[in-house]
Amino acid sequence: MANVLEQMLQLDLTHLLERQGNATAAMKKMIADYDEALDTIWMLLAALLVFFMHAGFSMLEAGSVRKKNTQNILAKNLCVISLGFLSWGPLDLLLLWAQVTKTPTEW
Repeated sequence: MANVLEQMLQLDLTHLLERQGNATAAMKKMIADYDEALDTIWMLLAALLVFFMHAGFSMLEAGSVRKKNTQNILAKNLCVISLGFLSWGPLDLLLLWAQVTKTPTEW
């Protein structure tokens, strides 16, 4: 009877450890997902701050010139933002998919 009870306790302990191992793996996955979400939120916040920075700088430049030049300054800043946004995409893809054959110290 004691052997049967010991075997039952051993099975329960093994089952408990397996469940804890699965819980630990699930917890690690949840933490990784959480870190990825925080990275995404940080990147969106940084992009939002950059766009507001450009808008503020446009207003600063518009206030620093005569009334007749304000439209030209704002158009120039809109072009700078648009060209920067459009050129970032291809450059980003180029860097993302580039075959790295040299270390940065060899560039």
